[in-house]
Amino acid sequence: MFARSYKQDTVTRREFYSNFKKGINYFKGKISEFTTNKILRLFLPRSAVVLSSVVLKVSPYSTIEIDHIVLSRSGIYLIEEKNWRGIYYCGPDMWYIKTGHNMFRPVKSPVVQHERHYRLFIKWLVKNGFGEFANFVKPVLFLNKMNIFHTEYITMSFYRFPFLFLIDFYDEYFTQKERLPEEIITRIVGKITTS
Repeated sequence: MFARSYKQDTVTRREFYSNFKKGINYFKGKISEFTTNKILRLFLPRSAVVLSSVVLKVSPYSTIEIDHIVLSRSGIYLIEEKNWRGIYYCGPDMWYIKTGHNMFRPVKSPVVQHERHYRLFIKWLVKNGFGEFANFVKPVLFLNKMNIFHTEYITMSFYRFPFLFLIDFYDEYFTQKERLPEEIITRIVGKITTS
C-alpha cells in the first residue's frame, strides 16, 4: 500500500496552467482531483506510481493535460476525471445534459477528449523511446456524480467512483502475465516529471 507519487514541475506545465481562468469550476475540479490522488496513493501498491495534473507537449502544436497517470507493473493507466452533476445521455461524438423536461444541451464528450489524450500519449511514448510499451497504455474515465444513459458509446473503461477502479486494477495486477519492467516505469516517470 501507499503508492509512490511524484510531481511534474516544468515550464510547460506552469505555462499551461497560467492560461486557465481560475473560476469556481476550476477549483472544484482541482479539489476532486486532489481527493482522487490521495485515494490512489493510499490504496495502490508501493510498486505503483501516481502522477496527477500532468501536462505533456507532444509537438509544437499539441499539448495534453492528463488528470492522473498510474504506472504499475500491470500497465500505464491514463485517467480522465469528470465531476459533472446531472443526467447525461451519451452519443458517439457528443453528450447531452438534461436541462428540463425533454430539453437537452450538448456538451463535449469526455470519451472523445480522452481518446485524443490516449493517441497523443502514445505518440509521446514513441517520440521519447518508449514506443514498444504502448500496448500497456489503458485509457480510463472516472465519471463521478453523474447519471449516465447509453453507456454503449463509452469505448473505454469507466468507473463511477475511484474505488471501483481499484477492484479492476488489482484483478489485472495479480492476473496479468505480461509485465511492465520496473526500470521502464522509473524511466517513463523521470521523463514525464522533466518534460
